[in-house]
Amino acid sequence: MVIVLMAAWPQIAFKSQERVLEVGPEGWSSRIAKKYGSRTWKAVASVQSNDEVISIVSASGNALLIPMRAFQSQSAREAFLLDIRRWHEA
Repeated sequence: MVIVLMAAWPQIAFKSQERVLEVGPEGWSSRIAKKYGSRTWKAVASVQSNDEVISIVSASGNALLIPMRAFQSQSAREAFLLDIRRWHEA
């Protein structure tokens, strides 16, 4: 039963509502329906990027994964990444 629950948990915990992510010089905030979370840039361990996703990794090890489809264009993605890296490094 434990193995079944562990395998099913990602599907049970999945939130189909649209996530809203806001970023700024102070940090990031996110909400899905009535759930809300935020972190300052000081609480972010790293900002990583590859061709598929941008990852904002917190010091606790949790991460926000922002897929390419979240951006209207490659240039919008690059501008977003430049801004969050600048804020994180400040």
